[in-house]
Amino acid sequence: MLLSGGVCKDGSYSVGVEELPAKLKEVAELEVTLAEAERLAAVCELPLEGERRFSYDQLASERFDKELERIIAEARQAKALREEQERIAANAARAASAS
Repeated sequence: MLLSGGVCKDGSYSVGVEELPAKLKEVAELEVTLAEAERLAAVCELPLEGERRFSYDQLASERFDKELERIIAEARQAKALREEQERIAANAARAASAS
């Protein structure tokens, strides 16, 4: 469960910003960096200092979902670009060795 991170002062369950990448990988098999977790924290308006934990409501929010979708889309685009560059480099290497 994503919210198995810890308990807030008020007794509600929460996940810390630094815990989020590991939780998303464990629960949803998503690779999210700490920088991307910070983006999610900013969208959810977590404080910059002190207790920086996502509540259940924040994790279930439309804001969180939309930013996470953007992060996933960016990762897919970056992967596709990398694969295309690798394909072009491999084709160039084959063409050079054939000459």
